[in-house]
Amino acid sequence: TRVQWRVLRNDKLAAARDGKRIHEAMQRALELDPGLEDAHFALGMYRYYAAIAPAAARVLRVLLLLPGGDRTLGLEQMQRARARGRLLQGEAEHQLQVIYLWYERQTPRALNILNGLRQHYPGNPLFLSEIARIQDEYMHDTTASLESWRALLAAAREQRSNAPALAEAQARLAIARLLDRLYQTDHAIEQLQAVIALRPQAPFGSLPLAYFRLGEAHDRLGDRAAAVQAYRNAFALAPSPDVDNIRTMANERTRRAPNPKHAEAYRLSLDGWRRLEQNDIDGAASALERSITLHGSDPVGRYRFGRLMQAKKNDAAALAQFETAIRGARHCPPPILGMTYLEAARLHERAGRRDQTISYYRIASSLFGASADTRSAATRALTRLRASSTRAPLD
Repeated sequence: TRVQWRVLRNDKLAAARDGKRIHEAMQRALELDPGLEDAHFALGMYRYYAAIAPAAARVLRVLLLLPGGDRTLGLEQMQRARARGRLLQGEAEHQLQVIYLWYERQTPRALNILNGLRQHYPGNPLFLSEIARIQDEYMHDTTASLESWRALLAAAREQRSNAPALAEAQARLAIARLLDRLYQTDHAIEQLQAVIALRPQAPFGSLPLAYFRLGEAHDRLGDRAAAVQAYRNAFALAPSPDVDNIRTMANERTRRAPNPKHAEAYRLSLDGWRRLEQNDIDGAASALERSITLHGSDPVGRYRFGRLMQAKKNDAAALAQFETAIRGARHCPPPILGMTYLEAARLHERAGRRDQTISYYRIASSLFGASADTRSAATRALTRLRASSTRAPLD
C-alpha cells in the first residue's frame, strides 16, 4: 500500500495523512454498508499499528488529530476480514502473519498462516520463501529451511512457480548458504555455479552475490586462486546502489587470505566424508586422519571421524570422537551437534550406561537448532527406554 511505501521511505507525515484518509473512508463505507466486511481489514490495521506506534508517532497522531489505536480490537477486525471478507482475505492473512511474527511473537501461528497461503496460492513463490526464512531466522531449523528452499527450487524448475527465474536464483542462493553452514561446501559451490550460469537479473544483485559467496566457498576449501577470481568478478558486477555491500566485502576478502592449514583440514574432512558416503573406508580414513592432524579441535571433523569408527565397528573409538566433538559444541553447527549427541547416546545404550544414555537422548531431543529427524529419533528412544523401565518382569 502507499502508506507502507511511505513508511519505508521515512515519509512519516505523508503516511500519517494517508492513514487518516483511509480510516475516514472505511468508517464512511461501513456507515453506508454495514455488511462490507473487507472494510474491517483497513480499520483493524490502522487501530493495531496506531496502538503499537513509538512515542514520536503517537505525538504526531495527536498533532494531526488522528484517531487513537486499540491493539486488541485491531487484531479482531483483521481476523474478521480474514474470515468473512470477499476481496481482502488473502491480504488480511498476509498482514496477520507479519503481525504475529514481528509484534506478537507467535512464530508457529505466523508459520501456520503462511502454510495456508501457500496451499491457497501454490504459484506464488513469496509464501514458500517466507516459510523457509522463518524456519531459518526465527526457528533456527537449518534442515527444515533447506527442505523448504529445495521445494521452491523444484517448483521453479518445473514451472509450477510464478516468476520461475527469480524463484530459482533466490532458492539456489539460499540453499548454497545453508549447505555451507552444514559443512557441505562442495554442494554449495554447485548451487552457486548454477546461479552464475543463469545470469539472473532478479533478485537485484543476485549475480555479484553469487560470485562473492563462490569466492568464500573456494577460500573455505583452500582454492585461493579461484576465490580471488570470484571476488574480482563480484566487485566488477556489483550494482549501484550496492545494497549488499559487495564491493567492500570483496575487497576485504581479496586482501585477507584464510588460514591455509585450517582450509586444508576442512577440504580433507569433506573429502573423507564423501568417501565414507561411498563406502570407501580406506580413502575416508586417510583423509579424515590427516584432517584431524591439521585441525584437531574441529568438532565436525571429530564427528565425521566418529562415524568412520562406527563403520569400522569400533564403538569405543567412535564414542571418544563424539565426546571430543561435544566438548567443542560452541563451534559445531546445531544439526551436526544434535546428530553427535544422538549417535553417542546409542553407543552408551549399547554399552549399558543407562544414565548417560538418557542424558544424551534428552539433549538430542530438545537441542535448539537440531533437525526434526534427530529430535524425533531421540524422543522415540526416550519413550522406548521409559517403557522398558516400567515393564513388569516375566515369571
